[in-house]
Amino acid sequence: MSEWIICLGGSINQVPYIKEIRKMNYKILLLDKNKDAPGIKLSSEYKCIGYDEISKLEDLIRERFIYSNKVKHIFSAASQFSHIGVSTLSELLDFKFISKKYILGCLDKKIFYKVFEKLLAPIPKTELICNYEELKNFFLKSKGNYNWYLKSDCGKSPNYIYRLNKENLHEKKIFWGKDRYLSEGYLLQKEFLGQHIRVNIFKNSFCMFDHSNNKMIDDLEIINRIREFQIFQKLVEIQSYFNFEKFICKFDIIVNKSGWVVIDIGIDPPSRIKSLYLKNKINFFKLFVQITFGEEVYLPFFQEI
Repeated sequence: MSEWIICLGGSINQVPYIKEIRKMNYKILLLDKNKDAPGIKLSSEYKCIGYDEISKLEDLIRERFIYSNKVKHIFSAASQFSHIGVSTLSELLDFKFISKKYILGCLDKKIFYKVFEKLLAPIPKTELICNYEELKNFFLKSKGNYNWYLKSDCGKSPNYIYRLNKENLHEKKIFWGKDRYLSEGYLLQKEFLGQHIRVNIFKNSFCMFDHSNNKMIDDLEIINRIREFQIFQKLVEIQSYFNFEKFICKFDIIVNKSGWVVIDIGIDPPSRIKSLYLKNKINFFKLFVQITFGEEVYLPFFQEI
């Protein structure tokens, strides 16, 4: 009898991954709150449960799989929030996976910036702002007319990022409600000037992209500067702290001639790597599934740290 893969999410973006799982002769139990999700047609069975409906996910596992060995893996290539569900189900089934506290910590800027500081990784000057009065008072007291970035405290949404200074503060329409991207408030960070770089780390190797044009960086001057600042070693240390070694771990850094800062971390599917591989006719989706399933893989374009 074939083993089951429980797949959280069946959107159009997840379809290529589900197709690769089907080729491996697994049965697929697809969980998605969207009854019209494209991935349903590719699954062996479907349940209308969202990856963020944690109690329903737990009930399903307890009712169906808790005393069996029928489930081989829990899989998701959806947003990083989906890994909370993957972690929860993995714990129920006694699978080795990342602890939920590290997934949540990676989604909460208030937490992961404290981790960065604890590990002596430089970050921009940062302030917690909970309402407009605090924001206004901050700029009234601040000296100079520097640019600052206001970022929602949770998640990876680009919708809640504002570039502010004393002159444009009153022109910005800032969202002050609450949702999964905005929990306690915003983080206000002083602009750090330099080259914005996406660094992907996997098994002591790296592949980098320039944020301004999404092109892979192979310029030895830039790579050597990063090595000189020992940035790779610090990012690997952060990756290890969160137990993210089994994933392609994504970092956003800014580097100039005198220093650097790290501003984000993530483990959802790396879009720039995907685009690079597809452009070069490399099956990214198969490799990502294999990585998630704990198989040994070779990743083209990655260089040894």
